[in-house]
Amino acid sequence: AVTGSGFPMPTTPEHHIQAALSWDDAIWHAKFCVDYATKMPRNMTGTLFSPPKLRLNLELGMEIYTGWRIDFVLNNLLDDREAQDVLQRPLPGRHAFISLSYALEPSSQ
Repeated sequence: AVTGSGFPMPTTPEHHIQAALSWDDAIWHAKFCVDYATKMPRNMTGTLFSPPKLRLNLELGMEIYTGWRIDFVLNNLLDDREAQDVLQRPLPGRHAFISLSYALEPSSQ
């Protein structure tokens, strides 16, 4: 993201920790993700910062037939409604996605 004059917006938090625990086999996929960030700058001078944020996400997937896969993703389990992107637009609270996909070449798991 850049400002109107072309300068890049500061987007790097002071501390950022990500961790994930996942499990996969030939049919199932599960993943639990933790994302923690502190002191994300909210202005060009670095004098205004977002509060620390903790985001928890969950992914579940299953191959339902050869090449066909259904996935369910649940983001922001804690329903943090104060989170913002780098342009200070509000991010959604808890939200979910369901997808159905087909691979021409089945996975080799």
